[in-house]
Amino acid sequence: LLLAIMLTSNFFMLSCKSESNDSWKENTGTIDLDTLNVSGNGVSVENNIISIVSGGDFEVFGELSNGMIYVSTEERVKLRLSGASITNESGPAIFFDNVDKGFITITENTENFLSDGAVYTTDDADAALFSNDDLEIKGSGILNITGSYKHGIAGDDDVKIENGTINITSNEHGIKANDTLSILGGNITADAKTGKGLKSE
Repeated sequence: LLLAIMLTSNFFMLSCKSESNDSWKENTGTIDLDTLNVSGNGVSVENNIISIVSGGDFEVFGELSNGMIYVSTEERVKLRLSGASITNESGPAIFFDNVDKGFITITENTENFLSDGAVYTTDDADAALFSNDDLEIKGSGILNITGSYKHGIAGDDDVKIENGTINITSNEHGIKANDTLSILGGNITADAKTGKGLKSE
């Protein structure tokens, strides 16, 4: 009887945790890089920096020069790149500084561009697309990345790519993961000038 109660309790706690983890999906919004108009809870704009401080699912489109999408939240965040172009002269184009898990979806029939500058004003990132936590990339569109500082894509934890067409030109490594680097599909081209196309610690 005690075992049955424990199993039931554990199942209930796991079910609640799963539901809680999925609640971030209910916060949907858009990020218009042309006008810097944003929607969704926990999204704001200041000095060309789009800050996301709540978990959510956001569609990103338009062009932003010398700006960045910055994410800092305990929840999960998905960015759906739908014809987006982001250039940052002094840091990453997309920076998952703190997140439970970061997701990039490359929307079908769209081409997207991310690029950084040769000099950073922060020591916390070193790639045009950077995450301090787990990062997952998928989709059937095209993502072009220029990593002028160091890497094209980098993550301090796991980096997982499910599919998509990803073209990278980088000063050092094309894709770098401090933990596991998993590539399940897609078409990846990496022109790494002084490093490796793919690198995992």
